[in-house]
Amino acid sequence: MTSKVTKLKTTAPKGSAKADVTEKSTDQKIEPRLQLRMRDVLERVVDRSGMRKGEARTAIETTMAVIGEAIENGEDIDLPGFGKLKLQREKATPRGKTFVLRLVRNSATPSDS
Repeated sequence: MTSKVTKLKTTAPKGSAKADVTEKSTDQKIEPRLQLRMRDVLERVVDRSGMRKGEARTAIETTMAVIGEAIENGEDIDLPGFGKLKLQREKATPRGKTFVLRLVRNSATPSDS
């Protein structure tokens, strides 16, 4: 694998930061990311658990709210089967708070055995 540094020229509005951006790229092909949506999670939980859709939705929404509150409070999260989640940084933006998290997953999960 070879690496190269590419200098990109962009047009920036007056008074803004630098217009030149240096980007490090590789020759590896980058695959598009898949996005897991709430309806997908709901469907998978219903299929695996046998719960009714309404019960599963309530359980998932409540779980996500609790995890979101824990992240906002700066708590580390350790969930077997998911991993350890740690807040690295947070920043207030016009759209809300942005959180940078670190997720560490064990290579052996309960479903692997």
